[in-house]
Amino acid sequence: MIITHVEVFPIITRRIIKERVYARSLFYIIKIHTDEGIVGIGEASDILHHEAPDASFVAKRANRDLVGKDPTDLHGVEGLIQGFSFAELSEGFDIALHDLLGKFYRVPIYKLLGGKVREKILIAFPLWVISKDEEINRKVEEVAYMIENRGVKAIRIYVGANPEVDKELLKALRDAFGYGLLIRSLDGSNRFTAKKAIRFIKELERYEFMYFESPCRDLKDMAEVRRAVDTPISQHVGSPEQALEMIENRSVDIFNISISGGGFYRAKKLFMIAEAAGIECVVGTTQELNIGTAAQAHLIASTPNIHYPCDPAGPLFYEKDVVKEGVRFEDGELYVPEGVGLGLEIDEERLKELLIGFQEQEKLL
Repeated sequence: MIITHVEVFPIITRRIIKERVYARSLFYIIKIHTDEGIVGIGEASDILHHEAPDASFVAKRANRDLVGKDPTDLHGVEGLIQGFSFAELSEGFDIALHDLLGKFYRVPIYKLLGGKVREKILIAFPLWVISKDEEINRKVEEVAYMIENRGVKAIRIYVGANPEVDKELLKALRDAFGYGLLIRSLDGSNRFTAKKAIRFIKELERYEFMYFESPCRDLKDMAEVRRAVDTPISQHVGSPEQALEMIENRSVDIFNISISGGGFYRAKKLFMIAEAAGIECVVGTTQELNIGTAAQAHLIASTPNIHYPCDPAGPLFYEKDVVKEGVRFEDGELYVPEGVGLGLEIDEERLKELLIGFQEQEKLL
């Protein structure tokens, strides 16, 4: 089996919660074609977080590097994918490659990754950061809506724009929903100094959240926070080098690992490093559509050392998508798809509807 050509489709869709539009998000949908007629599909998610080149350049580079290669030579092809100059898009090609291999061997991706250790996992729905008192009631209403309409049982909260408002929000959430609602984490997005993070975390621990994510940018500052508080500390990790640096500095208790920025190939390496170092793990997100979320579900299903509710919730709030039938969320939990590869199929009409042109890409990028 040989790769014959690669297609890259730039699409736009909107995040909407309770009729409020939060953002327009750009994705690259990837197709890897082969001479046996098998096509692998992938997704590079929420491109606006990166300084990515336009889709036509990405397609040109991918065709130059991948056409003529045997996709079953996983290490060889991954060496090319992980070496792309636009590495932030590599997860889209990695997902498509694994979907292709799953279809070729007629197994779900989780079987390629070692087998299934769980059927489902609880998902923590995101509450994005606020800074004004008048936004608190709207956030409480959003949570009530997601509980009622999406079965959400756990949330995670971005904080740090206005710590005083964050404190009032935590109080309002506990007053409204009690302690039956799981607050998985608070995410500081590296907004705090060590001293301010320590004070903030200690003041809020009475509201019972499981851990605090990304308090500081500097790893030594993060280690200082970790030593000073009882709450576990988490940070996103995107490379083995970064993981080893965190371990050396004793900066974190938990690695936040996702498909984004390297796909299955890199994520599995990070989980192995974490296991060897005694670091707990959670699967993060960059707010994927159904293809990316299915990939995350296969990663979660096949990884023993995951210790917390995970993040992938994108299909719960994106307005439109490109698949015929999406992943399954039920009672706040994400189920791993069955079927070969990802277990999803692209709806060509929906893909065409969301496709954007070069000029619109230029404006967004």
